[in-house]
Amino acid sequence: MRARPSHALLAIALAGIVVAACGQKANPKPPELVHPGVPSSLTAASTPDGVQLTWRRPLRYSGGDRMNDLDYFAVERAPDSGGPFTEVTQVPVTDRDRFRKQRRITWTDGSAQAGTHYYYRVSAVTLDDYRSKPAGPLGITFDPRASPKKVVEAPDVVETPQPPPVIDFEDEDEGGEPAYSPGLGAVPGAIVPAEPETEAEEVDSDDTLDAADGVPTDDPDELPAE
Repeated sequence: MRARPSHALLAIALAGIVVAACGQKANPKPPELVHPGVPSSLTAASTPDGVQLTWRRPLRYSGGDRMNDLDYFAVERAPDSGGPFTEVTQVPVTDRDRFRKQRRITWTDGSAQAGTHYYYRVSAVTLDDYRSKPAGPLGITFDPRASPKKVVEAPDVVETPQPPPVIDFEDEDEGGEPAYSPGLGAVPGAIVPAEPETEAEEVDSDDTLDAADGVPTDDPDELPAE
């Protein structure tokens, strides 16, 4: 008669399986999929205090996934649209803002000189120092006496989510000639990535995501417009 394994041996074997499973880590995503999206709706206006820049924060990575590790916005300025651009400030994103996700960001360049033409651009940077493509450049001549309603707006940079890298398979039995055409869907067994979630960009009149995310708020400025 075959001896049955003891409970102690079974416990040791199960513990080994659990430890091995916990040691496995998910494959990291390629860098081209984890850059932050480009800030949108960049505008500039002359105010008595300086050149006021306004833009909307990105919500997703270049690969389409939701982004929750935005660190700051790098604002650059140049005397010409072709540069050279110099970073003039870093507008931080606080922990509260990362989850509350206030969409509209405003910063004023108080060092601008009256009558001088400047070009600005704004990039988003994550905690891991991944940087987006810049919004802009956007040119404006600073006039502290100009009407605050006179706003210059830069065209948005449209980004298409990048697909995962495609691996080409070769049939070694047929002299190394490619057995399949490159591209997802052409390789048997290839996994086609799911389409990224879509969500409304426009949330409320004051550009916060509290209403859409279901985060309670008692700030009347953050409530949806009636």
